[in-house]
Amino acid sequence: MVVEDPFVSGLLRSLLTGQGYRVALASVSHGLELLRSAQAIPDLLITNQPAPFATMGDSLPLLYLAASPDPQQAAAFPNCSTLRKPFEPRQLLEAVRHLVESGVAVG
Repeated sequence: MVVEDPFVSGLLRSLLTGQGYRVALASVSHGLELLRSAQAIPDLLITNQPAPFATMGDSLPLLYLAASPDPQQAAAFPNCSTLRKPFEPRQLLEAVRHLVESGVAVG
C-alpha cells in the first residue's frame, strides 16, 4: 500500500488486517524499488498516486483512492477499481475482495 497520509494508511491497514489480508506499507520510491526487483509481488496495489506505477499497469491490479480520481491515471491499469474519498469501509473491503479474489475491477 502506497498512501502518503499516515491516518489513511493506518485506517486501511487496520481494516485490511482485520479481514486477514497481509499489508505492506511503502513510500512511492520504496514501492517501485520492491516491485522492480521482484522482491515483493503484491496481489494488489492500493494507492492515491498511481502514475509512478503506470509502467507496471498490465501486471498489477490497482485500487486507486482519491477525492478526485484522474481517469487518465486509472486508464494505465486494465485491472483498476477507483474509490472516491470519502468512502465507507465496506466499499473498500468489497473492492479489495473483488480485485484479489477474482481479478475483476469494480467501479
